[in-house]
Amino acid sequence: MFYPLLREMNSLLKRYNLSIRNTERNIFGYHLQKYDRVCFLESEKGVFNIPIEKCVSQFYFSYHVAGWHPYKATITEYVAKKKNSYDNSILRKYYEKFKPKNLSEVFFDEYRNIKKINGFSVLDNLPNIAVRDFWNLGGNLKQINNYLIPEQTQLFGPVDKLYGEEQYRRCIRSYELIKKHGYMPEKFFDGYISGFFIKRNDDYRFCVTSGKHRIGALAVLGVNYIKVRTASDLKILDLDLLGKVPIVASGLINIELAKILLDRYFEETGYSRAKFWGLV
Repeated sequence: MFYPLLREMNSLLKRYNLSIRNTERNIFGYHLQKYDRVCFLESEKGVFNIPIEKCVSQFYFSYHVAGWHPYKATITEYVAKKKNSYDNSILRKYYEKFKPKNLSEVFFDEYRNIKKINGFSVLDNLPNIAVRDFWNLGGNLKQINNYLIPEQTQLFGPVDKLYGEEQYRRCIRSYELIKKHGYMPEKFFDGYISGFFIKRNDDYRFCVTSGKHRIGALAVLGVNYIKVRTASDLKILDLDLLGKVPIVASGLINIELAKILLDRYFEETGYSRAKFWGLV
């Protein structure tokens, strides 16, 4: 009875950028999370026009011209060689090479010495699929592991052939449609590429959580600026205000680990990860 009521309350609270979240930091087991608005950039009715070079994935791939992303690489290969087979694609190789078992491998596959950091063991005990909503997680490890059901994901391997082929087709279809008609997000219900901002001093990144195939196509097509929206809840992570980051406020990870994870969005382009797996 309590959880349906909690869902209803949170649906109302979202209008005010608030949410009741799980926590282990007080005796009640819950805290009120405030989601900050994006105030350092101007928007038009919630739509931001930003450089595509500022856009990143949830675990450090980049859409920058000098960066690497599996979808961007797949479409680039298709354009250059006109390959139309998933079997011969770099996407298949990516899914075969990158098969993280937990979040420590999602974030730090090639940097295992990072485990010396206090609190890193939390990532070892969270499933790989938790990356989809990582910065918004709350509660404890048991609750999260009971809630998240292991499944195939477009983010990494392993995937079966049919699933991989579908992601490949979506990449190519996005490229061909945007090449012909352009990027027209306002014409579709879920047309905008969406995600959340990460701010560090005077710089920022936009972490893409929805529209990954589309932005991969836009990057290959040489588009410099794209229109994006923020998610309905998590809108910005500010490195100067790490205590307010949902996963930190919930008590699940500490500020030291959060800073290391967030700094990497500014320091990585995805190229070193692809090189580590032998994909470039």
